[in-house]
Amino acid sequence: MSFILYAYGKYLALDSGYINWDKKEEVNKPKNHNVVLIDGKIAEEGSPVESDFFTVDFLDYGEIKNNLGHERGILFIDKEYFLIFDVLKSSKDRDYKWLLHGNGNFNEYSLRGREWVQDGVGLLAYVLPNSAIIDSGEEVHCNSWDNIEEHTYMSVFKKGKDVGFLSLLYPAENRVYPKINEENNILKFEKGDWKGIAFVNENNDNINYEDELFKFETDASKFFAKITNEEIEYIFVDDVTMFNLNGEKLFTSNNPTTIVIKFLEDNLEIYYNDNTEIELNKKATQVLYNNNINNDLIGDGVINL
Repeated sequence: MSFILYAYGKYLALDSGYINWDKKEEVNKPKNHNVVLIDGKIAEEGSPVESDFFTVDFLDYGEIKNNLGHERGILFIDKEYFLIFDVLKSSKDRDYKWLLHGNGNFNEYSLRGREWVQDGVGLLAYVLPNSAIIDSGEEVHCNSWDNIEEHTYMSVFKKGKDVGFLSLLYPAENRVYPKINEENNILKFEKGDWKGIAFVNENNDNINYEDELFKFETDASKFFAKITNEEIEYIFVDDVTMFNLNGEKLFTSNNPTTIVIKFLEDNLEIYYNDNTEIELNKKATQVLYNNNINNDLIGDGVINL
């Protein structure tokens, strides 16, 4: 469930790699990877299982789970930046530590943000929840055989039964990042004519949000909306059964599902993969199911799969 991040010709988020047999203990611990440690572990016996994925022109999403109650979803937005949603659930209190290993030394961008720079290319990481404890340190990695280099990492610690981490990873060739703020663990960021709103909802509670542009209510565990020129362009929701927009029902689903809705002038475009029935209050002009267009599924505001 770890990852590396390479952008604009530079490695920005690292894995520790492999030095040699004699020094393997320096880089082969769970803490040497970009993961969430659960009581110091990555997972029990068994491998993580891919549970969901889809790709459209403006979004790519992949999701994976392990047997310690960790679900990680990564959203690649506009082929430019990433949101990582980590949902962790347990019947007892556990120690959760979110880790990111950056290439080189970091700059303290803000209270919850860190920046790494390689030859003018930057990576900004911003992590919620705001109640978590942020720390940092140094580790080693290997980019070539028997060659040890140092780097810094960022850790975010939270104790509890059910915990959610939401992280924005924004690579930038010119180190120009969105303006970022958060309110009640809802992440808001903007750059130029667009804005992003995102949250992780580990308990699937009903989340209510309102600003000067719109208001919504949903039980989604993962949420992202892009607003362009003061209008909603699209929303992404995962593990969702209902979404109300501006006081009216936008859709309901008879099973938790993953769905992307693109807002056109008078209609919607729908993208999703799950076997479920979705009831819309607005006519859909196109449905993409399992990454294939299937407009035959549309009928009187209800999509049956």
